[in-house]
Amino acid sequence: MRCLPEHKAVTAALNSPLGCERPAEMPGLEQNKRKMEDTKMRNTGLKFTWENGSKNSNAINIFKENGINWEYNHFGNLTADFYGIGIFEKVDYKHLENDDFEICIV
Repeated sequence: MRCLPEHKAVTAALNSPLGCERPAEMPGLEQNKRKMEDTKMRNTGLKFTWENGSKNSNAINIFKENGINWEYNHFGNLTADFYGIGIFEKVDYKHLENDDFEICIV
């Protein structure tokens, strides 16, 4: 099979003995890596000490104290409207130390 010269990565893969080895240069790999880093959790500054109940119930108490609307989405995940504009974002937790957690946006 003949490949176009501008597709060096594809040509290298097809010309390898097994035809399935990963070429040394992968175009766009750095760009994809940056996209994955951008999807990490965002901190909210809302923290709690987990003493009893679930992490979600502790987060809901923090939301109530701060006037933040919250709901469970159809997947059963806790979501919150952190900015008060009607956009509910998925909630996750960052373990700080011992029983201290920070509420984060996924």
